[in-house]
Amino acid sequence: MNSAGAAVEVTTGARLHFGPLNWPGPHRTDRPDFGGVGLMIDTPATVVRARPSRPDDAIDWADARPSLAEAVRRTGQPLPAISIASEATRHVGLGSGTQRELAIAAVCGLPRDAKRLASATGRGRRSAIGVHGFCRGGLLLDGGRPQGEPLGVLERRIDFPAWPLHLVRLSDRSGLFGPEEAAAFDTLAAMPAATAARLRQLAEAMFAAVDADSQAAFAAALTEYGCLVGDFFAPAQGGRFADPQWDELLPTLQAEGCGLAQSSWGPSVLVVGAFDPALLADAAFAQPVRARNDPATITPR
Repeated sequence: MNSAGAAVEVTTGARLHFGPLNWPGPHRTDRPDFGGVGLMIDTPATVVRARPSRPDDAIDWADARPSLAEAVRRTGQPLPAISIASEATRHVGLGSGTQRELAIAAVCGLPRDAKRLASATGRGRRSAIGVHGFCRGGLLLDGGRPQGEPLGVLERRIDFPAWPLHLVRLSDRSGLFGPEEAAAFDTLAAMPAATAARLRQLAEAMFAAVDADSQAAFAAALTEYGCLVGDFFAPAQGGRFADPQWDELLPTLQAEGCGLAQSSWGPSVLVVGAFDPALLADAAFAQPVRARNDPATITPR
């Protein structure tokens, strides 16, 4: 909300996270935590609206963390009436919870500063991609969260080209979240140093491919990155992918020049490149998307 109390709207995209650069184990502090490569896409969009509250409003802040409501109160402004006009499907790898809470923070007038937004919402404690993506858009490299820091370091950010992109879910299942996700991380051993080193090389290769406008090189690096991450998390999610059918589809899509990687715990997968639509005719969801290279937008209503 602005100082005049006008109604405003915040629009952001969805966050794709292709997997961490590192997992030091649940109790290790000698390496930066998590990190990773991610991309903001334009749809599905999250749109949050705020207007000055009226005495008869029943303001429901149940979806927002108490820290966010407190951060808004500290501005000296009353809590506005909030409505969620649209949001990404929850728990399918699109970072919907983070984008929703960041949008609520921004529509309430909190500065679009990554660290301040992370502190107000309690987001970004593991991956910083969603927070930096909200503030910057584009393809992002999160270097990991150093010990004692509230948010991972944004090492690099670049506009993503207008290459063919599809967001695909082969099933309507949910990925791991909540207590199940926490339990999975508590049981995962540290990522081997050789795997972490190769993921770092592939992350650099992805950015180099974008710099060179080489879709083929990006697709190859993305696929290897996604497969390495998937193999590491296979004990927790039951296989390289949340939907095992991807193991059968991958060689065919690669033969058509495509690359792919699962986002977070899935089942959402990003496919880069053009392909025969019949290959994914039985998918539960398959939609062309574009990279979102802009930060979240704030507009008056």
